[in-house]
Amino acid sequence: MKSLQKSAIASIAFLILTSTLLLSCKTTAPKEDYLADLPLLNVNQEYIILEPLTIYTTNAFGKLTLTQANSVLYTRNRKAGLKSPYLSQYYACLFTPDTITALETAYKKYLSDFENKKLIRKSTRTKHAYGTFHADLHWGTFQDIMENEGTGKIYFGYTFIENSPYFTISAAPLHNKEYDRIGSTVPQNSLPYDVYFTKSQMEQFIKALTSENLRSYWQSF
Repeated sequence: MKSLQKSAIASIAFLILTSTLLLSCKTTAPKEDYLADLPLLNVNQEYIILEPLTIYTTNAFGKLTLTQANSVLYTRNRKAGLKSPYLSQYYACLFTPDTITALETAYKKYLSDFENKKLIRKSTRTKHAYGTFHADLHWGTFQDIMENEGTGKIYFGYTFIENSPYFTISAAPLHNKEYDRIGSTVPQNSLPYDVYFTKSQMEQFIKALTSENLRSYWQSF
């Protein structure tokens, strides 16, 4: 009888230990949507403008150019990011909540490196990345009709231009999903994407993408 009791106690202890280990090994699912508990909007408007801001892009001759932009919330999947003219077109770069968190982390690392004089300037316009993440790019000739879309790797980092550091958001050309659907009447890939921020510009952009701000704008519609 005592042997059976000991066996039962050992079995129970094993089950408790196993359950504890399984729970401790569970990973947190990626955050896909800050607004999952809110209803979808029944609107024709694809992009909700959060705040106007300025960024830097380069023109066709490679010269750094101050550019008017907007932080935006995309109503179709509720990702948020940046929308602006880009060379001869319009581009939107959209992030999930996890990528927004990664952007904040990368920017804090950049500030720390800046303040501690650890920024590397091997050569002008050499980019230094704090990591590889994922984002969506939308683009088109008109800002309200950006029919092209790609998803892929994006980089947060910095570069020096004319001896001044800029925080950067960059992506190599991304494959256009519309090309698979309708063929050569649309571009096969996006342009290489590079936008540049001063510290004040990036701080304004990050502030616009806080979960509280996104929820407030969504609920105002």
